[in-house]
Amino acid sequence: MSIITNELTYSTVIVSYYRIHSKFVEGVYKSLVKVLITWLDIHWRYEFSVLDI
Repeated sequence: MSIITNELTYSTVIVSYYRIHSKFVEGVYKSLVKVLITWLDIHWRYEFSVLDI
């Protein structure tokens, strides 16, 4: 009985950790994408302003 309970507890911990972890990773990923888009935007504007001159 205790083995089954331990397995259940273990899976619950893994699932909750995965949920928290995936939320965290999603947040980090979104932040990185925002930074990348912002950087590319600035970079391209700079490139085009140099090209225009």
